[in-house]
Amino acid sequence: MPTSNDMQNVLDIQDKNMIFEDNCVSYGIHKQKKCKFIDCTLTYIPTVKDSIKL
Repeated sequence: MPTSNDMQNVLDIQDKNMIFEDNCVSYGIHKQKKCKFIDCTLTYIPTVKDSIKL
């Protein structure tokens, strides 16, 4: 199984506050299309100020 660090490298995610656990990939349907969903855990609670950066 890939480690959290491996998943961050594959997805090119620079944020070290995201932790990917084993079996974090699931498959499903979104808007009538097959999709791959990747779950992770944030190590902090985002604030409104953090979400404005998007």
